[in-house]
Amino acid sequence: MHIGESKDNYRTESHELILPFFEKEPDWDKFHIFRFPDGREVYEINLANAELYFPVYLLDSLPGMIPQKTVIQNIMFVENTQTQRFDPLIVRYFPDNEESLREFGKIYYGMIDMDWSGMVDIWTYDERHFISFTIREGTITSSLQTLNKDPNSHQPTGTNLLTTEPCREVVIPRNYVDVDGVNTVSFTVTYHCTSGGGGSSSGGSTGSSYGNDSGTSWGSGGTGTYEYGGSGSYGTVGGTTYTPPVITSPTIRIELIDMEELSDCHQDIINDLIGSTQFEFFRIFRLFYGDKPIPKNYNVKFQYGVCGNPNANACTSPNLDNGWATITINSSNLKNSSDLSFARTILHETLHAYFLFEALYPSNCDLQCLLNNYLIRYNSTSHNNMTHHALFTETKFLNDISVELKNYGQSKGYSFTDQFYNDLSWGGLTRTEVFLKGKNDVEKNRIIEVNWVENTMSTEFNLSPKGKKACD
Repeated sequence: MHIGESKDNYRTESHELILPFFEKEPDWDKFHIFRFPDGREVYEINLANAELYFPVYLLDSLPGMIPQKTVIQNIMFVENTQTQRFDPLIVRYFPDNEESLREFGKIYYGMIDMDWSGMVDIWTYDERHFISFTIREGTITSSLQTLNKDPNSHQPTGTNLLTTEPCREVVIPRNYVDVDGVNTVSFTVTYHCTSGGGGSSSGGSTGSSYGNDSGTSWGSGGTGTYEYGGSGSYGTVGGTTYTPPVITSPTIRIELIDMEELSDCHQDIINDLIGSTQFEFFRIFRLFYGDKPIPKNYNVKFQYGVCGNPNANACTSPNLDNGWATITINSSNLKNSSDLSFARTILHETLHAYFLFEALYPSNCDLQCLLNNYLIRYNSTSHNNMTHHALFTETKFLNDISVELKNYGQSKGYSFTDQFYNDLSWGGLTRTEVFLKGKNDVEKNRIIEVNWVENTMSTEFNLSPKGKKACD
């Protein structure tokens, strides 16, 4: 790539955040390959450069750090499907603490683990600030994008796809230094967008739209992608003007839940659920993440197979096997299910697996007492469906499933009633005492019909499925 003869630098009156440019030296032996959710291929390659810029706060949060061993500095080549080329961006990972120090092979834009905290910075090839993401223990808590405007003027807040709260225009210190400690930037004007959620989508993305008072958009208007909002870059690729590519937010991935036997499509749905924003499921999925020994982490494996009840969509092993719970998915029963029905099945079975561990290694003492009481009540020495299902329906867990289904549906662009999600959450629970004795005939029929239609993608009962077919 050729950088033009622009005289702009970080001290221009544009109030952009621009670092001094240096030629990039990729280490071609150190790379990651992944795809954005829209299918575009991305190559992320480590930079061998000694030149490096980082936020000055790292000097305080990691005293005595060696920048080249603390900060990971990569170049991303993002596929441009329109021009049949790959456009570059620079990405830097700034850890907040020693626990978040990672080697090159352990972190990249397509996989940030849930124990990592810090800031991910995206820059154009010619070192103009694109966007920053703040991450706290695997949760994207805010995004920050530089404004190309006078810091004394004001403009409306933008739309925030991280949450329903608007973005705020702020003037905050953005002090960057080089490896010799020389200060390069003193301030900038930014849009600051905060997230109120408990997690970030896995295998997907969230995004922010940055509006200005002319009514145009700095982002993608809610598609979950980000566009460069500065005054433009000065360079060419193959004789064509370089335009920074559209990106998504980083992927927070729980990589150690065993799903290797499942199809990519089913894995994608589970990964989306792993990024739950419903508090209880967010907490549960975090317990299943990681390679630490029980009880620090729980272990669950998903596989295809046939359950003892051949009519069941899925089933969970009644006991742990060498510290693992196994969830078996009956793919023949789910071959025509909607994404919402499959998601419901996964949430339901994950609760079963969670209960197996909580009985032996309680992270929630109240829940362990409840489990023991229900085992006594049903005269059961094992964690059978009857015991767990009673606990689902007689406590808050049924509502947890409903809320998380709604969150998942909204992440897919669905807008359905709470009643629909409440009805769907009853799937697999229609033989419980609460359902049989607590629901009238109209409610029973509606719940059964909704679940049947979503599970089969049929149009029976004068209903049409609301979700899309989960997988081919």
